[in-house]
Amino acid sequence: MSGEVNIVLPNGVSLPLVQALAVADKIELAKASGHCHWHVNECRCCVTVHGADFAWVIGADGGADFFAGKGCDCGPEIEGQTT
Repeated sequence: MSGEVNIVLPNGVSLPLVQALAVADKIELAKASGHCHWHVNECRCCVTVHGADFAWVIGADGGADFFAGKGCDCGPEIEGQTT
């Protein structure tokens, strides 16, 4: 047992607590842009939080990479829509 605490999302995806906290933090920051949604990436280990014209990609370790100018071009199947 690793002692790692995970959060299980309604869709069954499990995120480490440190990642879930980072996602929540970036959602709150992105809401200020007037547009925000997040989704689990195809790799199933990273989460992307989109703002109006930027994005954060958050790894399982809670580290977040910021991408300016990367707005939302996601398709209709967005997991975790937030407005």
